[in-house]
Amino acid sequence: MKQLPSFRSRLLPLLGFAALHSVVSAATPAVTRHDLLTAIIDPARPVANAAVKRVTLPPGCPTGLHLHPCPVVGVLLEGEIRFQLEGGPVQMLRAGDAIYEPANVRVRHFDNVGDRPAVLIACYLLAPDQQELIRLLPE
Repeated sequence: MKQLPSFRSRLLPLLGFAALHSVVSAATPAVTRHDLLTAIIDPARPVANAAVKRVTLPPGCPTGLHLHPCPVVGVLLEGEIRFQLEGGPVQMLRAGDAIYEPANVRVRHFDNVGDRPAVLIACYLLAPDQQELIRLLPE
């Protein structure tokens, strides 16, 4: 038994690609974007490279005092994090929360306070010729 051409393959020559795209787009759900974070990079700096990392902290794991020589933005995918920049309030982050760590600002806490791993997607905004992502500091 001979198979008939699909609806799309018969429609494409008649309508052209742009019209077909409109038909297909109308049948698919609309893409939505929800604001999670707007971070002002201050002072402004050139970004030549964005290193995106999946960071996993074991249950109950503190990170210790540290800083990042570059700005870092990220989203917590799983777990609960106690977060505090030096001089700022303690924040509790949960899955779906976005985070911004300015360059060269001491991070007092980025601690997994839960009983399961915490997973973060972090984007390190590196200047030209910059490679260092994190610097651990003495307490």
